[in-house]
Amino acid sequence: TLSISTERIRFLQSIIIDCDKQIYSCLNQYFIQLSHQDTLTMLGNRRGFEQHLQDAIELTRTTKKPFGVLFIDVDFFKFYNDLYGHDQGDKALIRVAQSLLRHVDDGDAAIRYGGEEFVVLLKDTTDSQAEKIAKNILEDIRAQKIEHRSSKIRPYLTVSIGMTVYSGDVEM
Repeated sequence: TLSISTERIRFLQSIIIDCDKQIYSCLNQYFIQLSHQDTLTMLGNRRGFEQHLQDAIELTRTTKKPFGVLFIDVDFFKFYNDLYGHDQGDKALIRVAQSLLRHVDDGDAAIRYGGEEFVVLLKDTTDSQAEKIAKNILEDIRAQKIEHRSSKIRPYLTVSIGMTVYSGDVEM
């Protein structure tokens, strides 16, 4: 017969409980990460944006290094979806997201804010640096020549970008 002491059982139970806590903690972190991620583009989402923005404001206050914000909107996207369908619209949004990722650094954040709206947070960035990144994104998307026959601007997909830089001078 197999005999295991009560002490040995308690020891094994404590190991199992510790493993269970670690698994729970990992799953919890994973679910938090998922809740801040857009499932289509794999960028951050609106919920995650709020945390990124708070972090950027706090970092600027403590380091006095400015951060830039790019607000990006896909032009005439409703017409795109109406003409090409939602599957093609999703593919176009993914391509826009990939373009954004090509132009951000590791400490920056690219976010799908909603629908066809995106936000990019650029840490430690001046006006001229943010403007250059915005121009590079515009050129990247233009160079792809994603057909958009129902656009009122060009025969291919375009985006509009608004930009600001926060230097910490004004209390937010």
